Amino acid sequence: MFKMMHFYSLIAMLVITAAASAVNLFEIKDEVGNPVLVVSSDGLRILNGADTLMVISTEGIKAFIQQDAAKGLSRTFSVTTSSSKGSAADVMNVTSDGMRIYDQTTDTGKALGDTLMTISSKAIKAYIASGGKGLSRSFSVTTSSSKGSGDYSLDISTDSTKIGTGATTMGHYSERYTDFSPENICIGMNSGTAITSGTGNTFMGNSAGMSNQGGNNNVMIGLNAGKLYDGSFGNVFIGDSAADSLRAGHSNVMVGYKAGAVPEETQISYGNVFVGAFAGKRVSGDYNVIIGESAGDNYKLGSPGSYNIYMGRYAGRFNTGNSNICIGENAGNGEYNNPLTGDNNIFIG
Repeated sequence: MFKMMHFYSLIAMLVITAAASAVNLFEIKDEVGNPVLVVSSDGLRILNGADTLMVISTEGIKAFIQQDAAKGLSRTFSVTTSSSKGSAADVMNVTSDGMRIYDQTTDTGKALGDTLMTISSKAIKAYIASGGKGLSRSFSVTTSSSKGSGDYSLDISTDSTKIGTGATTMGHYSERYTDFSPENICIGMNSGTAITSGTGNTFMGNSAGMSNQGGNNNVMIGLNAGKLYDGSFGNVFIGDSAADSLRAGHSNVMVGYKAGAVPEETQISYGNVFVGAFAGKRVSGDYNVIIGESAGDNYKLGSPGSYNIYMGRYAGRFNTGNSNICIGENAGNGEYNNPLTGDNNIFIG
């Protein structure tokens, strides 16, 4: 016999009225003649007095649950399983504020009775065993506003992927791996992680542009490309460690493996064009055009030279002067511990 309960009378009346035209095929009644189970031509109903507890029909399966106003807690509809010892354990619990599914197996790696999934007006979350970390990873879809603004996000594990209307991020444990937003695109471990106000940037590669906070419209592609840069605008750094130690400046183009790399004395650099592996390495001057493998490379002592044009393999290598033109392989090439220092020279061939 069902314990008498008070449920929404309006819901029950609507259900019974809708079912009035159906033909009852089978009924089970309590000792006072009230039907508790009715099988009809349009489905099955479970009742408690005048209240309908559950309806199963071709239109759906519905369980009617009333909020307990006195306790402020919801009553529940549960599916349970019995252990070999005869004790019951919840598998699914439906309340007026959501649904929970519990683990009762040893196959998931979680403790018996742990929550596997919750569905509520605030979120949909699936909890997945974390393999010994002591914390559950989660899959969730949530609204971004408690007022129901209609904005949604998708969170696949606490350390991997987040997708939302404002930005899309992916990470590995505590480190961010990608960040797609209307303002910036960052792909790679810790790429662009320091951005606060900068916009229009594209950073691709682990640690690419990782120190940039307010710089705008920069492109840094490659492992450690522009790693320490936190300047202004309009730079293009492409290549493994390209401009990796440059800290500020604008309108620079440095393309190639370690192009413009390790300028230890450089704090600000403007308008340089370095193209080629090691091109312009450790050059700290401005408005240089350096094209070719190791052209303008001053890896030993560095160079503050400006307004130079070096074109060709090793052209202008170990040359620290200003306003020089060196065209051709080894043109204007000094020695690593004794660089050329003259200005306004032309070396061709």
